[in-house]
Amino acid sequence: MSATEAFPRSRRRGGAATATIADQYQAVLGVLPPARRRRYELRLTYGFYEGWRPSRGELTDEIAVDLGLISVAQAQERQHRRRLGQQVRDLLPAVRERLRGLWE
Repeated sequence: MSATEAFPRSRRRGGAATATIADQYQAVLGVLPPARRRRYELRLTYGFYEGWRPSRGELTDEIAVDLGLISVAQAQERQHRRRLGQQVRDLLPAVRERLRGLWE
């Protein structure tokens, strides 16, 4: 599988697709304002080279912590529950709602 196939929402520069590590998180990052989205794209890029590969839920939890929706301890507990194979409620709708309140 090529990088272009692995990352279908790639940026285009000079007509050629350029895949980024953040492409697979667009469902989460797409709800963020541009400056905040870029911040998380950079975190994902640097983290990738340090071995950090968060799940979609873990990234959403990190954003929820930054927005004050949950505490760091709650995010850690949610990550622990995921690793045990337990269901964890998706916080993306709450993140969307908080952002809607901040930017309206």
